[in-house]
Amino acid sequence: MNAAVFYYNYKDAQIPTTTLVAGVALPQFLNIGKMRDYGAELETIWQPVDPLTVILNYSYLNTKIVEAPCFLDPVDPTATRSPEAVAAAVGCGNAPGATSVVQSVVGNQMLGSPHNKLSAAVSYRVSFEPGSLNFTVTDSWRDRQYSSLFSRSYWQTPSYNVVGARIMWAAANNAYNVIGYVTNLTDKLAADAVGASTGSTGINQAFGYLPPRTYGLEVQYRFGEGK
Repeated sequence: MNAAVFYYNYKDAQIPTTTLVAGVALPQFLNIGKMRDYGAELETIWQPVDPLTVILNYSYLNTKIVEAPCFLDPVDPTATRSPEAVAAAVGCGNAPGATSVVQSVVGNQMLGSPHNKLSAAVSYRVSFEPGSLNFTVTDSWRDRQYSSLFSRSYWQTPSYNVVGARIMWAAANNAYNVIGYVTNLTDKLAADAVGASTGSTGINQAFGYLPPRTYGLEVQYRFGEGK
C-alpha cells in the first residue's frame, strides 16, 4: 500500500477560457492570480495467492480559485441566468445595463478537476508449459467535473463508470505476447468534457465522449528472445 497527501499553491497559472468577439466565442489563455489544491492518493496491490492480483487505487482532489480577474461567461454574457451569476457579477465593475457582464470566478473549482476517482483491476494467471494466460478485468469511476472556470450546471459533465477486459498469452521463452482486449465493455456513454452555447431555445450542450466499446488484438514479438 502506498499513500500520499499533497497541497499546492499556484500563482499566475495559465488557464484556457473563452471570450466573445463580435458575438463569436473564441478560445484564449488567461492568467489566474492564485489557485490552491490539496488531496490524497492511495494505491494498493494485494496478491493473496501467486496467480491472483487485485489492484485498487483512489484519489481525492479539492481545488479552489483564490484570486483571479473577472471573466465573461459566453453562455451567460449578461450574468442573469442564475443567482450564482448575479452574485458573481457584483464587484466586477460592470456598467449598469451592460450587455457583456464579467463575473468573478473566485471560490470556483478548477476546470477538469473531479473530486474523486476510483479504479480497480483483478488479474488471474493460468500457467502452462509453453506459456501463460493472464485474464484481467478493470473498472474505473470518475466523479463529475466542470469544463469551465464557471461552476455552473451547463458546464458540468456527469460522473461515469467504465469497464474493460483483456486476455494476454505470454510465451514461456518471453519471445512474444498475444493480447486481446475490449475497452468500454458496457458501451457506456461516458462524457469526458462539455461545451456550452446559447441557442434560440436555451442553452445547448455538446458533450465529448470517451470512445464506445472497442475491441482489439495486439501481437508483440521480441527479436533475440527465446534463443
